[in-house]
Amino acid sequence: MIFFTYEIFPDKWRFGDHDILYFGWLNGIFSLDYSGPIRIPTAYPSIMSANHLTPGSLIIPFTIFSKVNIINSYKIKFALISLAFFYFIKTFNNTNLVLKVGISRINNLILNNSFLILLFIIFGSELQYNLSVSNWPIFILILLFSSLCMNQLNESEKLNSFEFLKYSFLFITLLTIAKAVTFPIFSLSIIFLFFNYKNTFRIKTILNISNLNIFLIIVSMIIISIIGWTIQDSNHGTLSAAFPLCLIDGLAQPEECITSLFKNPFERWVIPGNIFLIIQTIFSRDRFPGFQDFIYIWFFCILPCIISGYFLFKKSIIKELKFFASFTIFYGLATAFGVVIFRTSLGYDGMTTAHAYLIIPLFIISNLILIYLTSNFSNNLFKKIRLPILFLLVTALISYNYAWTPNKDAYISIKESTKEDLGSVSLTISEMNNFYKKDNSICTTDKKLITFFKEFLDLNNCNSSDIQHIFHSMKGIRSNAAFTHKNSLINEWIKDNN
Repeated sequence: MIFFTYEIFPDKWRFGDHDILYFGWLNGIFSLDYSGPIRIPTAYPSIMSANHLTPGSLIIPFTIFSKVNIINSYKIKFALISLAFFYFIKTFNNTNLVLKVGISRINNLILNNSFLILLFIIFGSELQYNLSVSNWPIFILILLFSSLCMNQLNESEKLNSFEFLKYSFLFITLLTIAKAVTFPIFSLSIIFLFFNYKNTFRIKTILNISNLNIFLIIVSMIIISIIGWTIQDSNHGTLSAAFPLCLIDGLAQPEECITSLFKNPFERWVIPGNIFLIIQTIFSRDRFPGFQDFIYIWFFCILPCIISGYFLFKKSIIKELKFFASFTIFYGLATAFGVVIFRTSLGYDGMTTAHAYLIIPLFIISNLILIYLTSNFSNNLFKKIRLPILFLLVTALISYNYAWTPNKDAYISIKESTKEDLGSVSLTISEMNNFYKKDNSICTTDKKLITFFKEFLDLNNCNSSDIQHIFHSMKGIRSNAAFTHKNSLINEWIKDNN
């Protein structure tokens, strides 16, 4: 677990714009003089547009134990992820030890965790990305949902079918409302699921007297999410469709709608991990523009999700696992529909659907783990495959060490910046502590930081824009630093308070 979370460890993490977007608004709402709509303290007094509120909202119950600032909010996030990760790994190993009695305990643990490590290495960059952005609540929910399925294989932990169904629909509902841009895809998945199971799980089976309130809460949450999607005041538009359906948006932007037919709506909406680098090596962007994105989306995300779900459905004899497999299949089909049909109403790009396929590796991992749990192994088989597994593991670990992660990307962005082309700035906790306020700027005397941030500092080793914005956010200082930070993402998410 430590191996896969050290990149997002709070003391190692590079705090940047996304962290301000998700957690910055928490810095102000607990102040006695706070009033009005949600605001980012460093873009005061402007209001936020299309907020990513869920990541910060989940933190609120735990803020009573600490001072509210971005750093402590991130530490709480890290703790929640680590706990979910630990429970997932514990459940996986306990279930394996119960099921695979034909293999010794030590061999079992070696084989189990080697398989788990390989999976997380293959999808390592995708997992790191999802943990760094507002997808992390979805990450936790999928880990817990798959852990619930794993417990169904363990007689001492399993729930009856009715209880499993209640928890499953609770997880599915929470997944649906966890992020605005994935809401349409999860909603479509639920529709597919209900149609598939309409004769098996009737509504009246779920709706008995004792669970009526639970049902009403779930329905209310979905309705509130639908209202939130339709009434939001956004700089990014809302849900629309590809050509020719986008023509119904009216005469205001017919040219954008028509020209969208000739552009790649998902350009750069991929994770540049080792898998994508292999795709790029085979199909260069110069010779095959857009083809790499197509292969990544369909052959690395959508189709493996549907196929792994299908194999789990066919292999398992437990109806609860078949239910989970069906959900992942329908999620893959809904994502395929979204990739073809859904667009944003401004620019008609694929931002509405991109996050839907970027979280798919989590479902693929869950399917493969459940398939593994339902497979049989013996000591003789382990002896035959242990050397190839060891070789694969060492190779994969070396590869993972050089794989793309958001934290490495943030570091490189600073390292490769020039005065003419400044990248995105970010700060670690240690770096922040070596800056200090001076008049209307922040400055440093640390020689390493002066060298590292040389393109961002003036002759006095001070900064009054990029670094100052991150510094103020980490310290919880109310200012208008976001407006002087020209490359800040926050500027895309604020509206004048008029």
